[in-house]
Amino acid sequence: MKQFILNYRIYILTFCILLLSSCQSYKPMALNPEEVLSDLEKQRTKPIEGESFSFTDAATLMSENNLQLQRIQQTYKSFKSVSDIKTPWPNPELEFGPAHGENLSEKTASATQPFVGIGFTIPLGPRLRRNDELNQLKTLQAYNEQVITHRELYFELKKAYVRFSLANKLQTVQSDIKQVLDINRKSTEKMKELGTVTSLSVNSIKLSQAEFQLQEFNQKIYLHTEVNKLSRLLSLSPSLLQSKQTNNLPKPEVTMDLNTLKKQLISNSLKLSRSEMDFHLSDAKLRLELAEQYPDLKVGFTSEDEVGEDKRTFSIPFSIELPVFDRNQQAIAQADSERLEMIALYKEKLNDSLSNLETLHAQYLLCFQKLSFIKESLLPLAKQNTQDAERSFKLGAISPLRYLDLLADLQKLNFEKVQQENECWMKLLEIESLVGLPLVKLSDKSLAPLKQALKKQE
Repeated sequence: MKQFILNYRIYILTFCILLLSSCQSYKPMALNPEEVLSDLEKQRTKPIEGESFSFTDAATLMSENNLQLQRIQQTYKSFKSVSDIKTPWPNPELEFGPAHGENLSEKTASATQPFVGIGFTIPLGPRLRRNDELNQLKTLQAYNEQVITHRELYFELKKAYVRFSLANKLQTVQSDIKQVLDINRKSTEKMKELGTVTSLSVNSIKLSQAEFQLQEFNQKIYLHTEVNKLSRLLSLSPSLLQSKQTNNLPKPEVTMDLNTLKKQLISNSLKLSRSEMDFHLSDAKLRLELAEQYPDLKVGFTSEDEVGEDKRTFSIPFSIELPVFDRNQQAIAQADSERLEMIALYKEKLNDSLSNLETLHAQYLLCFQKLSFIKESLLPLAKQNTQDAERSFKLGAISPLRYLDLLADLQKLNFEKVQQENECWMKLLEIESLVGLPLVKLSDKSLAPLKQALKKQE
């Protein structure tokens, strides 16, 4: 029996040593800025085939290159690795040491005997299962965050692409205006040589050219800004995009009425989707805190020699905490309050989104009405005036300066039309970002409704 006890103790100690030796060890990892820079430069300078650059090309490149998406994918993998590991039981506890006795009897000297014991904790409530559910929900949230962030970047990319396309279009219109102003200046200079106009007319034309040149500088600065936004989303050098030709944009017209947009908002809003996920997470935390109020059962085994006696004692103690005073009331109350707070926060965000949607929709309608007025009323009238002025000029009824002024006004009106298109597009894209669903397609491929892309809570 004594040999059995000795072997038993050796087995326990050996088992504990093996467990400690199986613990994971630190693996060093170095961050080399020069290597990171080299890899990033290779990606940023990778050529784009073809002269044209469609929105489909841009969306594909963003899915492959965007660094924010790559980081969020790594975040999802981190939560996934945790949720794949079931919540373990509490570790067993090993106790050992000497038991010392003094003045045992008149015939027995002081003595020291060893003792050894091991204990196990058995959860009685659903705490482990609730923790697994919480980890799985965090993984689901991380996955859905990938989807939501990708859609946010998609709408941001769409805005950058439209701005870039319209900026190129504005440059083309500016080039037409510049040609008219050059013709106007040359004609005025010839007329001055003939003595039909004064230097004041020539200087007036030159001043108009100088003011227009300032606008050209501003437009070039604006174009570089839009190219930078586009290149950041695609993780490409701006120089690769500067000379690219974009596809023609469709008409920025929304066919949905306000009530339909509100329904789409409820189903596809990225902001509301995040808030809804936060509510489910707070609900899972509450279930975990409720499970924490159940006590654990502790079971042990102890072997010791009685000090001063040739006896060995074996004991198998059972213990359980009585939830008389502390039943995790504070944590449960806080978790329950946070769940109610998440509902209130969802209502708050929904109210803000509805207000913004109503405002943006009204502004968009006014912008589109203004664009329609320019295209359907002002431009036809300006073109007719220019044609009439051309006939009058050929008949000698008006001066060439008057004709050239009307021609320049027509080109400036074309420039204003493109600016108004940009304003309509920006309001439309703000509505799209708020609603969370593309309303005007720039390519054959488009985003599916958000509910189809997100993983549902099981």
